[in-house]
Amino acid sequence: MRTILKYAFMYTFAVMITSAFLTAGPQKAYADNHYDDKIEQKYEALKEYSETHKGEAVETARELREDIDRRIDTLENRADEEWDNMSSDAKTKYRKQMRQLRHQQNEISEWIGELKHSTGEAWEDVKGSIADSYEDTKEYAEDVADNF
Repeated sequence: MRTILKYAFMYTFAVMITSAFLTAGPQKAYADNHYDDKIEQKYEALKEYSETHKGEAVETARELREDIDRRIDTLENRADEEWDNMSSDAKTKYRKQMRQLRHQQNEISEWIGELKHSTGEAWEDVKGSIADSYEDTKEYAEDVADNF
């Protein structure tokens, strides 16, 4: 009888754990998709802001920069988890890619600083540079994650 109860308990526990993981997956996917949609909207909005909406444009550019920060943090956390299992070559490649991502991240910050003070034709150029830098950095971060 004890053996039957023991197996019944283990089965029930396994079903509960499996259910929790299966349920969390779609919710996380929805949350990620919702977040990505919001970021995409901000990216598109940045390209449309006029100089008269400079404050909103700067705030939107900062939010895009924070998205890059989040992507880099995710990669760093993933590397921390896998570091002991990574080969020497993989570690070297990772460090090089992260240096490049940080460089691109800093460029976005510099463009944001320029955006605060730009006017006229320079406004459009700087705004476009932020959008281009964001898109390039996002794609590079996705490539790093895909090839991790």
